[in-house]
Amino acid sequence: MKNVKLYFAFLVLIALAKVQAQQTPFSSQYYTNQFVTNPALTGLKGYTNVFLTHRTQWVGIEGAPQTTYVTLDGAAMQNKVGLGLVLFSDNTGILSRTGVNANYAYNLNINSDNSLRFGLSLGVLNNSIDYTKALVLDNTDPLLTSSEQTRTTVNADFGLLYNWKKLEVGFAVPQLIGNQINYQNNLNLTGAYSLARHYYGSLKYTFDVSSSNGITAFPLLMVRSVRGAPLQYDINAVVDWAKYGWFGVTYHSDYAIAISGGVRFKGLNIGYAHNVGTTEIKSYTGRTSEFLLGYNFENKKTDLSEMNLLREEIEKLKLNDSIQDSLLLELKSLADSNKIEIEKLKLLLDDLSSDTLEQAKLRSEMDRLKDLEDSTQLAIKMAENGISMKKGNASDFSSEGAETAAGYYVIIGAFGNHDNAEVFTKDAKRKGYTTAEIIQNKGNKIYEIVVFKTQDKHEAIEKLDGIKSDYFDVWVLTLQ
Repeated sequence: MKNVKLYFAFLVLIALAKVQAQQTPFSSQYYTNQFVTNPALTGLKGYTNVFLTHRTQWVGIEGAPQTTYVTLDGAAMQNKVGLGLVLFSDNTGILSRTGVNANYAYNLNINSDNSLRFGLSLGVLNNSIDYTKALVLDNTDPLLTSSEQTRTTVNADFGLLYNWKKLEVGFAVPQLIGNQINYQNNLNLTGAYSLARHYYGSLKYTFDVSSSNGITAFPLLMVRSVRGAPLQYDINAVVDWAKYGWFGVTYHSDYAIAISGGVRFKGLNIGYAHNVGTTEIKSYTGRTSEFLLGYNFENKKTDLSEMNLLREEIEKLKLNDSIQDSLLLELKSLADSNKIEIEKLKLLLDDLSSDTLEQAKLRSEMDRLKDLEDSTQLAIKMAENGISMKKGNASDFSSEGAETAAGYYVIIGAFGNHDNAEVFTKDAKRKGYTTAEIIQNKGNKIYEIVVFKTQDKHEAIEKLDGIKSDYFDVWVLTLQ
C-alpha cells in the first residue's frame, strides 16, 4: 500500500510539474488570432472576428492534453479601443481548466510611425482535479475514493504592444495575480496548486511581398518563461494572402515542428496545423492536430451616435451644395464680365496707332484679365464637377516617414486607421492606379490616398475627370 501511495503521489507531482511548465494553453496557429497570447492585440485588425480553435495533442494516449478556444474581438472608437471575449477549456490527465476572460485594449499614437497598445484581461478560472482519472497500480487505494474537486478563482492578464512602422514588439504577463488554489483529499491531506505568473515576449516584422495582391510575409518569434521550467520559444515563418489564405511553419523548441495552413472565402477562415515531433519519444506520443474555424465581420456603423454624425454630414453637404450653386453663379457672372472687358480692351488697342506706352498698359491689363479668365474658368469647372481644393504645408505631411514635396495631390480617400488606408490603396492599384500611395497628416493623424501628383494645377484638375468615374469623393490637396 505504501508503495502504491508513493507511486500515485509521484504521478500527481509529475502531472502538476508538467502543467506548471505549461499552465497556459498551447497552440500552433496563434499567429492568426494572436490576442489570445497578449490582450494588447485585442481588436488590432480593426474589424470583428470570431474564432473556434480545437487542439488534440498526442492522439492515442489517454489523458493527453486537449484545448478548445472560442474568441470574439473587435474595435471601437475609431480603432483606438479593442474589446474581446475569450472562453477556453484545457484538459490534461486528472487536471482540467475552463475559463472566461473579458479583454480591453487601448491604442496610443505616439507619432505617425510609432504607437503603443495597452491590454488587460480579467475573468474567472475554474480548476478541477479528478483523482478517478489517475492511472495507478492499485485501484483499491483509498486515496482514489476522493471525488472530483473544483475550485474557482479570479484571473488577470496584462500586455503591451509597441509598433514602429511594420515592426511589432509584444510583452505579456498571463496569470498576473498568481493565485494559489488549495485542495484536500478524503484523508484530509491538503495540497496547493499555484497559478504561476508567466512571461511572454514576441517580435514580428511584416514584409510586403506584393502590395497590389495583398500578399505579406512575416517572421514571428515568441518566447515563454515561467519559474521552475526551461525557457520555451517558437520561431514562426508565415506567408499570408489577405484574400485567399495563409501558410506557416513553426518550430516549437525541444518539442516539434508544426506545418499549418488555411483558406479564406467571403470572411470564412478554415485552418489546420499538424505537428511533427522532434524529440526521442516522438514515435510513442502519437500525432498532434489543431483545427481552426473563424469568421470576419465587416464593421457596420449602426449605433445611434454614428447615425447622428452621418445625418450631420448630410446636412452639411446640403448646405455646401446651396453655397456651391451660389458661388457658381457668381463665377459665371465674373467670367462674362471678364469677356466683356477683354473685348473693350481689344477695341481700344485697335483705335491706338502710335502711343506705345498706352498700348503696353492696355496689353498688360488684357494679360491680367486673361489670367483671371483662366482661373475663373478653372474654378467654374471645379464647382460644376463638385471638386474641392484643400491647402496645407508640405512639412505637415509625410510619406513612408519622409517629408512630402510641394505640389498638387489628387486624393481619393482619407482614413484614421492605417490598415483601412492600405486596403483602399491596394484596391486603387487593382483598378489601375498603380502609383497610389499613402501620405499622412502629422497633425490629425489622418492617412490620405494619393493617386496622382504634379506641379501643374491645371493638370491636376484635368486628371480628376477620369478619376471621378471610379471614386465619388475626390479632391485636390495643394501643398506649399
